[in-house]
This record gives sequence, C-alpha cells and structure tokens, in this order.
Amino acid sequence: MKYYLNIGTNLGDRRENLRRAIEALTGGTTSWVVSPVVESEPWGFESENRFLNIGLALDSDLEPLAMLDRIHDIERQLGSAAHRDAQGGYVDRLVDIDIMAIDDAQGHPMTIDLPTLQVPHPHLHDREFFLKPYQWLQCSPPPAPPEEGGAQCRGGFGGLGFAVLQELPFEPTDEQAKMVAMLDRFALRGGDRSVFLLAGYAGTGKTSIVGALVKALKRCLRKCVLMAPTGRAAHIMTDYSGHPAWTIHRKIYRQQSYGSDTFGLAENKHTDTLFIVDEASMIANGTSDSAIFGTGRLLDDLITYVYSGEGCRLLLVGDTAQLPPVGTIESPALNPQVLQGYGLQVMGMTLRQTARQAQESGILHNATLLRQALINAQCTMHNAQCILPEPQLQLEGFTDIESVTGDMLLETLSDCYDCDGIEQTIIITRSNWRATQFNGGVRGQILYREEELASGDLLLVAKNNYYWAEEYEEVDFIANGDVAVVRRVQGEVERRYGLRFATVVLELPDHNHTEMEVKVVLDCLQSDTPALTREQQERLFNEVMAELPGDQRSRYRELKRHPYFNALQVKMAYAVTCHKAQGGQWRNVFIDMGGIAREALTTLDFYRWLYTALTRARKQVYLINYLP
Repeated sequence: MKYYLNIGTNLGDRRENLRRAIEALTGGTTSWVVSPVVESEPWGFESENRFLNIGLALDSDLEPLAMLDRIHDIERQLGSAAHRDAQGGYVDRLVDIDIMAIDDAQGHPMTIDLPTLQVPHPHLHDREFFLKPYQWLQCSPPPAPPEEGGAQCRGGFGGLGFAVLQELPFEPTDEQAKMVAMLDRFALRGGDRSVFLLAGYAGTGKTSIVGALVKALKRCLRKCVLMAPTGRAAHIMTDYSGHPAWTIHRKIYRQQSYGSDTFGLAENKHTDTLFIVDEASMIANGTSDSAIFGTGRLLDDLITYVYSGEGCRLLLVGDTAQLPPVGTIESPALNPQVLQGYGLQVMGMTLRQTARQAQESGILHNATLLRQALINAQCTMHNAQCILPEPQLQLEGFTDIESVTGDMLLETLSDCYDCDGIEQTIIITRSNWRATQFNGGVRGQILYREEELASGDLLLVAKNNYYWAEEYEEVDFIANGDVAVVRRVQGEVERRYGLRFATVVLELPDHNHTEMEVKVVLDCLQSDTPALTREQQERLFNEVMAELPGDQRSRYRELKRHPYFNALQVKMAYAVTCHKAQGGQWRNVFIDMGGIAREALTTLDFYRWLYTALTRARKQVYLINYLP
C-alpha cells in the first residue's frame, strides 16, 4: 500500500524535527518521496509559533491500523506530547503525523471510517498545509505550484532521486538519469565508508546535477556541506547551488593557537552529513608550504576529517581531463585506486554524453574534440607518454570561439573590458614570463597606468599568507590564487632588505569583499617567477633576523609578526597561468597560443592545459595567434 502522510511541527528546531520524523518513518523502505515544505499559521488555535508541514508518500506492507500505531510510537519516541489540551483544543506540538490518504495495492484510493482513523483525512481539502503537499505527491501541481517547479511523475527513483529530477532545469538524458539514480542510492543508502566519484566532461550537465542534488537534499531535509579547493571555486559553487560553499582549508583546519601560523585538523562535529567537494581534480596530496596545514597532505586530511564524523560521507566532483595539481601527472582525488587505499568503498560514474544545448557551443565542441583525442590515444593517468596528434580546433560555424591576431588583440580586449568588465575577462598563458608581458601590455596600452601599482589594479596572490588575516574573523588566511583589488595606495615606496614594499588597501572579492590594509612586495609584480626567488626569500629572512633582538627562539617568534617579512607576494591578475585560472570562470577567456614549441603540442600536458583553458569560459574564447 502507498501511504500519504503529513508531518507538522511548530516547536523547537522545526526542520530538524521534520528530518528526524522522515528518517524514522522511512527506515527500512527504499520507495518514498517528500514534498516541498509548507509554512503556515496555526490552524484551529492561536499561537505565535508558525507551523512547517511536509508531505511524505511511502510504500509499506503495514495495514492501516498498524501504520497508525507505528506513527503514534514514532511521535512518542521523538518527544511529542498530546496534541490537545484538557478542554480538547489544539496546542503547539513538536511533531504531529497524520495519514492524509492511502492507495491500495492496485493503486486505488481507500476509504476508511473508524472511530480512530478516517481516510481520506476529513480536512484534506480544506487545509492548505494538507492539500498542497498531497497534490504535489500525486504529481498534480496545485494552482500556484511551488518554487521548485511543477511535478512530473517518473518511476525508478527513491525520494531523493525524484526530488533531484524535479530540480533539474532540463529533461535529463538516460545517462544523466542513471547518474541521479546512483546518487540517490549512495546518498540515502550507501555504507558509512563509501565515497562517490561524480566525474564529468565539460558540457555533460555535471554542474546542473550537483546544483539540483543540493536543492533536493535541502528539500528532503538531508544535511550537506559544500567545499572547493579555492575561494574562487567556492564562490562559483555557491552561485550555482544556492547554498554556501567553503574552501576546503577554511572548513577542515583550525589555527593551533592565537597568533600561530600552523593549522591543525579541526574536529568534525557534523553528523549524517554529505560533504560535496567540487573541482576535485585540484586537490593535491603532496607536501609543500602547505605543510603548515595538518599533515601537509590535503587529500589525506580531507578523508580523515569527513569520515571522523558520525554518518558522514564524501562526494567528489571533477573532470579527469583537466590539469592535475602542479608537479603531478594525475589527480589523486579522482583516482578510484587511491581512494580504495583509504579503506573506502568507491561508487560513481563518469558523464560522457554532451548535452544537446552544449552541442551548439564551439567552446564545448572543441573541448569534446580534445577529450575524445585523449580517449582515442588511450591517454590515462597511468599512461602519460601516450602519442597524440597536434590538436586541430574547429572554429568555423561557431560564434563563441575565434582566433584573434596580435594586431587586433588590444582592441578586442578593450571591447571585452567595456562590455563585460575587467573582472570578467582573463588571459591564460603557458608561463609566468608571458603572463608578465601580457600584464604589462594591458596596464600600459589599455588602462594607461604609468604607476607601478594603482588604484583599481587586479592582483593575484602568489603565496599563502597568514599574517594579515589575523584581525579579520571572516578571513582565515589569504590563499595562493586569491584575487585582490587595489583600492588605495598609501604613502611612498619603501626600500628594505633588497626589496621594495608598498602599503595598500586591498579588497578581497573571494572573502565577502573584505577590505584590509597590507604591505605588498612590488618586486614580484614584474618578475618572471611565480613569487620571490629562493635567493630573495633567503636574503629577506637573514636581514630581518639580524636586526631582531633577543635569542634565536624569541627572534623566530617576532619574525612571525614582522610586517615586511610577511608582506603579500602578488602578481598582476589580467593574465595568469592556467593552474592559477583553474577553478575559476570568466565570460571572456583569451588563450595565448604563441611561443609554444612544436613538440609540446602533442603532449598530454598540453592537451590538458588547452582543455582546462577552454573550459574556463562562460561566453567567449579568443585564441591569440592561433594558426590551424
């Protein structure tokens, strides 16, 4: 039989009450669906506490009176008291579960008229908080459909999968529907040590499915936490999901003590929570200056953090065709064998079929050509020496990808700045040296800025910094790859320790547009290296240490608080390398195709570089000096 239940609550944590009731009612069944939540004033009595109600349809072998007894048992287990006072009037209640209707085994509506149970519920059609959820569950939208959109019946899915389908902005392909069904099984019935790999190539609907999943989890009162490797990627994830996303570092690490520059693994206090991590191809697992975070191995720490929480599991989202972390040939977080090494049961699949809408895009068409070439040449994480042809991009017949010559570059860039804004336009290059050349050209020939650093300049942080964020609660640290906008340049340039410093006020868009006054190292702006060279860093360290008083231990302590030693290392952000661009999206992307050795064009690294660069664009790609 199919039971149509209504769960109401107007005391305590109302959404948590609904979630616990659904969990208790659906235990042991895989066939159930919930409606959107309805909020309303109390019916039949006066109270300041508004009700939340949700509809639940579930299949059960229990007879109606046995189901009623089970409902009463669950209400008592959840702590709900009597629903009426001594005079028979309604009162506030923690949980109130009603049977709205029942269908028999043949799908026919049942009628029951007993002193203890009446079906259909006598007030089914005159209480909106009954009627709306019931109509939604019946796949017959009410006159004013909920924000989630009209309902369409589709079999083969549990409650979460059905909700995901409702949230998708398009009719899913068979491949996408299969992915949704697998996510449904994983999210609601996977084991405690299971992990899901949601891989998908550009244009396959991966992002839309994750966004729909997040909305469906919220509707089904299931808890989730969203994370990404960078602030820019977390910001994009927030935009497409409608749910706050964090950087991985900010979520899983905590400062060891006030003023310390080391961060230990935080305690995971979440329970029964799905952690969803986007752009997982960027998650590294090797030590570098990241060693001040936990063990220094980000993937290790992420796995440890998530699975230390009761009932918590991990969903990793990424694209294996993108660039892996710097200095590696694979993305460990997208490798099933690596994840199995943590004792995890790996579930998942890869979306390969390009969505119909994406087939009209030249950007995605060419990304698909590159990805298909990798498949044809059997290029995998474990076969980096595969033989590839020179990529032949197809521009004819598409309006969103074109070649631009050096003669027209400045004019085209200027048009993009005027139309979409500087912050929505990026140049992606193969090296720091070429990025520096492009940055100089943009500032001098388009923005007409003669000063070395000026108000309005876009900067890219080149090295993690923990000093300047100490006084700002909303900023744990300023990360390598964060973008900053210069708001004011204050005072004169200072020359110390063989370097030049400026005091500036920066706005950090990836940190809620926080403004902070900092010192920056000007020497990095024009250098051909990612940050200060080893020699420059050593000279800065030695000269600062030499002028600090006290013994070595006290000088080390003061070094951590020294504003010049901790000055931000920054580059201009009009042109960046592809690794720096990874995780971000811009309306206009200019890809530097010049200065590339012929033999490099046939390497796995170049294919991944070009694929990653192409898929940073949301509107238009310009290939600089591309000659097919």
